[in-house]
Amino acid sequence: YPDKSTAWFELSIQPVPEGVFILTLDITQRKKAEEKTSKANRLYAFISQVNQSIVHAKDRQALFDRVCEIAIDFGKFKYAWIGLIDNNSETVNLVAETGIPVEYQSSYCNLSFKSPLLISSPLGKAITTGKCAYINDMLTDATVSNFKEFAEKRGYRSTIILPIKQSGNVVGVFCCNSQFVNIFDKEEIALLNEAADNISFALDVFEKEEAKQQYEKKLEDSELRLKEAQEVANIGSWEYNYEMNIIIWSEENCRIYGLLPDQNIQSIESFLSFIHPDDAVFVRTRLEQSHISLKDHSFYCRIIRKDGGIRHVYIKSRFKFDKEGKPIAIYGITYDVTEKRNAEERLEVVDVAFKYADTSIFIIKKDASFYDFNDAAYTRLGYTKDELMDNMTVLDIDPSINADTWPKHWQELREQRSTSLLSKHRRKDGTLLDVQTNLRMIEYKGLELNCALVTDVTEKKKTEEELLLNNAVLKKTNAELDRFIYSISHELRMPLTSIMGLQTLIKKEHLDNRDKGILELIKKSAFGMDEVLREILDYSRNTRIESKATSIDLTTLINGAFENSNFYQEGFSFDKRITLRGTVPFYADLVRIKIVVNNLVSNAIKYSKKDIVDAFIKINVVVDEAKMTMEISDNGIGIKEEYLPHIFKMFYRATTAVTGSGLGLYIVKESVEKLGGNITVESKFGEGTKFLLEIPNAKPINV
Repeated sequence: YPDKSTAWFELSIQPVPEGVFILTLDITQRKKAEEKTSKANRLYAFISQVNQSIVHAKDRQALFDRVCEIAIDFGKFKYAWIGLIDNNSETVNLVAETGIPVEYQSSYCNLSFKSPLLISSPLGKAITTGKCAYINDMLTDATVSNFKEFAEKRGYRSTIILPIKQSGNVVGVFCCNSQFVNIFDKEEIALLNEAADNISFALDVFEKEEAKQQYEKKLEDSELRLKEAQEVANIGSWEYNYEMNIIIWSEENCRIYGLLPDQNIQSIESFLSFIHPDDAVFVRTRLEQSHISLKDHSFYCRIIRKDGGIRHVYIKSRFKFDKEGKPIAIYGITYDVTEKRNAEERLEVVDVAFKYADTSIFIIKKDASFYDFNDAAYTRLGYTKDELMDNMTVLDIDPSINADTWPKHWQELREQRSTSLLSKHRRKDGTLLDVQTNLRMIEYKGLELNCALVTDVTEKKKTEEELLLNNAVLKKTNAELDRFIYSISHELRMPLTSIMGLQTLIKKEHLDNRDKGILELIKKSAFGMDEVLREILDYSRNTRIESKATSIDLTTLINGAFENSNFYQEGFSFDKRITLRGTVPFYADLVRIKIVVNNLVSNAIKYSKKDIVDAFIKINVVVDEAKMTMEISDNGIGIKEEYLPHIFKMFYRATTAVTGSGLGLYIVKESVEKLGGNITVESKFGEGTKFLLEIPNAKPINV
């Protein structure tokens, strides 16, 4: 129309003979009714979807995202976005959107709503007034001329900003932009305000739910801390309900009584059933008195747990009254004091032990005065307790310490923490006691103290002096005995050597069989006596002399052992097999190694089978850095199995077929042990014997 107004017409055009027939019908009112209905349907669908999203949303962000989607899908807006206010920077920042191109989204962040540009804009007005603000034509409205280009570029003609509130305060904005003009009429604005109010209501609900969850979490944490505190402190709690006549126990209270957590509902009688029989009358009396007086009570008693264990507990209770002064509940705690009671009893025992201990115990302070001491401390010195405590210090009883040396002594003890020393203590009568003192620094109630355990060693010292004197006498006697044995052995061996030499000379004469037999008997007796004397000397040497490691030529040693046993080889031949392996030298005590090898070789020869042609004696030796291993075996007469456990005993002889003293293998065993080694034996009677030696290689460190 000329006045720029518009109207809707429906045209019906039909051909007629004269030309065309045009029927024009004004349907403006009908179109307006249809648009109104469509708009109402759109708005109600929008508000319905918003309300549903509020019901189903799990958190604030999910709600914001869904509301923006609904504004596009159901509200038919071009853009929709929600921004939250940062009060510190006085800016609005985008938190949810639908429809805004990515390249434009940054322009919706850090919007300073109090800036000159925005304070009078719909955004600024909505935030500062708490009411919605809208523009129905961004291109023609002079109040937003600064945003004309902004809106035109983004393709929208109208906008509305709705405040979002929480607890009555504006916390954000909900913005809807449309590509149409004049869209925000009274009805549209009313429904959009309703949607914003519903969003604000949802935020209040979320806030309350968060506060509730935080409270429940705080309550849960508090209950957990209470439970943990009860466990740590061994304190359980309980509540007696008068109306229901039940006692509700905490989890820790159940544990103290030996029950499971789900057994927390008890009665007065079930509680009394736990009380130790010796305490039952006392506890029942206290409960009856408390019930009559309605006064708080506390007491100690013993309980018997379900597992039979006895615990000491402290029970304390407090009444709760209604407005009329009637008791409605009793609250209480159960404190498991078993460990405390046990500790107190142990301390009592320690106190008794401290008081009556035979050892003198002094607790000494930094100034050398006494903090405490036991009975033995003052009685052994001849003082009374008061005399020692009131008038004396360490300097009065230990003559080796004076006022000048005490500070140094204390400092040294502080650094060492503990030490032991021998000294003398002066008694009241002036006599001196020899004492051994064990000192240790301790801390007690912030004090640095010295605990001294003093033992009277006067008699012990006398005994030690007597032992030293007796030891010196014994050493002298042993030395004289060694000289005597050595002298006698040599004196006896001299005539034996002469006899053996004369026997050899006489044997060269022409003798009849009788004389030869007598001469052989003389020879055997002389050699037998010489062997006994050598064994006595070997025993003496092994017992008395100190070990001295030297390098040993094992080949020479073994060959020498065979030469020393020539007497036993007369009229008898055997195969001698010697094998030595190893490139390192062997170090050991030469005297003892000779004793061992000489005895084992002579035994192998003496107990050989003289009537066989393939008799042998094998010696295999292996030397390494750690040890020397020697195996001496033969095919001689062997040893019966029942005799084997006894052959290393003194004077034990497994056979009388050959003469001997029974000392040889005993001396071998003793010598091997002196060398730190080991010897074992294997034997079969009638087949032969094998000895296995292991001797450490005592190589000197500097070699």
